[in-house]
Amino acid sequence: MPHTYRDIFRILREEKTIDNDIEETMSKMVYYRNRLAHQYAGLNSQDIGAIVSNLDTVRKFVLTMKGIVQKSDQL
Repeated sequence: MPHTYRDIFRILREEKTIDNDIEETMSKMVYYRNRLAHQYAGLNSQDIGAIVSNLDTVRKFVLTMKGIVQKSDQL
């Protein structure tokens, strides 16, 4: 059972649902999620740049999860 957001990505990689690159990027994105949720005013242009530069991986993760959910709905 995951205890943190980062645990979720580690477990998904261990279950071979996502690859190492997605796990690493999404785990890093947890930092920005926390900044957005708790310290929105503290975001700077570097933070925004880091988020934008990882959007392709975020999209890949979302599509992967969407595919899994759709498969489970068909069962």
